[in-house]
Amino acid sequence: INRCPVNCCHPTTPSKMPLPMTNTRRKVGARAAGEYYATAEATLMRSGDRTDAVVKTADPILQMDHRIHLASAKTSKLEALPILVHGIMSSDAATQKECATDIRGLLKFAGKIKEIVDAGCIVGRMVEFAQYEHHFDLQLEAYDSLIQLTSKEVCGVQAVVDAGAVPVLVRNTMQSKHELIRALSITILDQIAKAGPTFYDAVVSGGFIEQLLRFIDAPPGEPANDIGNAVRALSYLFEKGRGLEERMIKLILHTLMKFVSLTSPLGGYNESIMSSFATVSANSAAMSQELIDVGLVPRLSEIMKVKFTMTPESFLYQMFGTRTIANLTAWSDDMKQIVIDQGFVPILHKVMGIPISEVQRDALRAIANIAAGTQQQIQSAIDQNGLVGHAVMLMCQQGTEQAAAAVFLNVPIQGSFEQLMYFVSQGCILLLCNHLTSSNIEFVADILDGFNRMIEVEKKHQQSQMESINNSMWNGATGGKIWDVIIACGGMTINGLQAHSD
Repeated sequence: INRCPVNCCHPTTPSKMPLPMTNTRRKVGARAAGEYYATAEATLMRSGDRTDAVVKTADPILQMDHRIHLASAKTSKLEALPILVHGIMSSDAATQKECATDIRGLLKFAGKIKEIVDAGCIVGRMVEFAQYEHHFDLQLEAYDSLIQLTSKEVCGVQAVVDAGAVPVLVRNTMQSKHELIRALSITILDQIAKAGPTFYDAVVSGGFIEQLLRFIDAPPGEPANDIGNAVRALSYLFEKGRGLEERMIKLILHTLMKFVSLTSPLGGYNESIMSSFATVSANSAAMSQELIDVGLVPRLSEIMKVKFTMTPESFLYQMFGTRTIANLTAWSDDMKQIVIDQGFVPILHKVMGIPISEVQRDALRAIANIAAGTQQQIQSAIDQNGLVGHAVMLMCQQGTEQAAAAVFLNVPIQGSFEQLMYFVSQGCILLLCNHLTSSNIEFVADILDGFNRMIEVEKKHQQSQMESINNSMWNGATGGKIWDVIIACGGMTINGLQAHSD
């Protein structure tokens, strides 16, 4: 009695194992296949038992063909799995192909990932088939199975990685002679990387980033969609940025920047690039500086100055571009100045007019960051005709009120008294007082803190105007124009907040 090489199946007699198929036998088998299957089906139907009926034939190849066919009729069940394992472990290419197809069916349509993994030798065999450049149909079936294994459950991803698939897939990304296999290699590695930090590390350490850079920079006649998928995978790896060396970060950025334009051949695939820029700019000042060093700010300024349209490309640049600028301006006054020097204040004012709350909030966040900057930077916002008034209007709009309020609340951080009074003259205090009844306690606390900063700015201004400092002339609780405006607009509400439990 013989056993499966990995002892994962029931014992089989030598007469039931497939024999090497000669060219003559292959032609005969192919010719007889349709006729044989029809006869077998009729016999099974007459017997009334599709699982135990046996069709007698002297040809061991057709015996195996019948068993494969029988397994195909039962892809929703797992009783056929031992037979399928025998088939993929055989030396006959046609049998391997048929069994690989049925296993793919179990994965794709029945979702039997755990059962396939537990079978022991199937995943490893699929990784082996993935290297069969000489048998494209079988290689493609193996790739389809690997896609299913890595797309749904972690146990499938783990089994694929443990079977040594990463180096095979990384190599096939550039070296496969089949265009489809190169593209699918990127897809599977991308799915593995997204399954968790451990798998991300396995893919990166396996050289996937280097291969992607080569694939994108010198594609061997790849279609735009495949380059787009490669860019999307590279953008994800860059966005996560786990342990990437500075040299690698610069290489990735220079590659991605090639596609940052309204005329990019990638079209919608650029969303992954812009999304990664927005994410990394929020993660650290160091990564934000890398984006600035590679020339992202002037490139975005050039693109976003173009009249906004509701095309996908235009919208993604306005949305993710504005978010990236808002993140950059949050790190330092130097980064704020770079953004201002590239003409972003009027651009942000224009973006505030896009009737999408998410985009408006990011634009307001960038303006609020500038309002927390130096007096010169605050003045750039004041000098932009209509910007402050637009922010006042958005403070009355649901969904943008908190972001708009931050513009006014940030001015007294570094702004002058004259600049503060300009914002007060635009009616911001009345609107801020209206929000003191908000159920958002943090928002209310921010408003009260902002009022305190405004009063302090006015106090310092009045003291600086006195020829001699006399503290008795400044009460701190009653004097001052700003205090009078606050009391007039929201005094009763503020008195009521003193009894609030928070």
